[in-house]
Formats: sequence, C-alpha cells, structure tokens
Amino acid sequence: MGAKTRALIVLVLMALGLFQLVSGLILFFMPSGHGYRKFLVCGLVRHVWREYHLYVGLVITVVVVVHFILNWKIFKHEIKALFK
Repeated sequence: MGAKTRALIVLVLMALGLFQLVSGLILFFMPSGHGYRKFLVCGLVRHVWREYHLYVGLVITVVVVVHFILNWKIFKHEIKALFK
C-alpha cells in the first residue's frame, strides 16, 4: 500500500476519533432517566447517540487493525529499536 492509503487511514482514524470524543461528551453531559427520554441533542435522543458511539467504536477497532497490518514492518522495526 502506498503513502496515500496510509495517510487516508490516519485521517479516517482522526475523524472517527473526533466523533467518539464529541459523542462521548454528549453522552456524559446529556441527562438520563425516564423524564428525559425526549431530550434531543442535534436532533438525536440518548439511545441513538449511544448506538452511534458503539458502532463508530467498532469501526475504529477495524480500521486500527488494518492500520497495524499495513504498517507492520514499520512497527516491528520501531519495537526492535525500542528494546535495543
């Protein structure tokens, strides 16, 4: 794989990570409980935010594994250099 593919993967990880940060903060500060079931943030209720947060986290996991596979030689070299 080329440098453009690796750069694209890093940008995708950054964008997904930013979404995880924002959705995590929304979930942390969004009120919960029976009385707030219709409370909306950006037009979405809490359980939808929770599902988006979960599924984007799973996508991040897959992209990180692909990132490790594509950069395995570099990682192996850096690990060897670290322990010398």
